[in-house]
Amino acid sequence: MAKLAGEVETNFLYEFMKTAEPEESGSGFSGGIGEDQFSSFLTLERARQLSSSGALGLSEMIVKNLGCMEGQAP
Repeated sequence: MAKLAGEVETNFLYEFMKTAEPEESGSGFSGGIGEDQFSSFLTLERARQLSSSGALGLSEMIVKNLGCMEGQAP
């Protein structure tokens, strides 16, 4: 259950970070089409690292609440 909760946290962070990214400036310093194609991989890896650090604590809350729903003690 903890592994799945970690994946939920990672996906939540990915979606949050994806929408929080700045708009493309169109300047000569952008990475072009290559950056557009691979930026999602970088965002996903950042979300994984943040999730695995435990800084947010969302996965622990998910596990705790699901345990309570199954009748286990918190």
